[in-house]
Amino acid sequence: MLMGAAIGKALEDPALVVPVAFLSHFVLDLLPHKDPTAPKDFWKLGITRHNAWEILHMTLEPLVGLFVVLGFVFTAPPELAWVIFWGGFFGAIPDVIEFLARIGKFQWVIMFFEYAHADIESRYGWYPQWLIGLIALVVLFM
Repeated sequence: MLMGAAIGKALEDPALVVPVAFLSHFVLDLLPHKDPTAPKDFWKLGITRHNAWEILHMTLEPLVGLFVVLGFVFTAPPELAWVIFWGGFFGAIPDVIEFLARIGKFQWVIMFFEYAHADIESRYGWYPQWLIGLIALVVLFM
């Protein structure tokens, strides 16, 4: 979401922002990270004292991102506000699609996202994680 908003601010062209922000989600998924997921017992038991921290993390992370993006939108020049908003939206939409696919049990969509979310380490074995992070930071801030 944040990268999509930054892409919107940088590119300023809605026709470019939508596909680039959407694809940036998958590029960023190549970097090692942990996606918050609902605990296994959540759908049956709801929120319990054993899974409350995971639920809080799963809920707060996107909300904080949303508020940061909205902060960018409301402080941006009027001609860029919608471009930044749509960049953030399309940067986050792959996670929404995956969530809906898991609820609806669309296996082919789930298989695609599990492949797309597999990071470099799980595909290629050990690598210097700090080096990948440094390269990503340099590329992102160029």
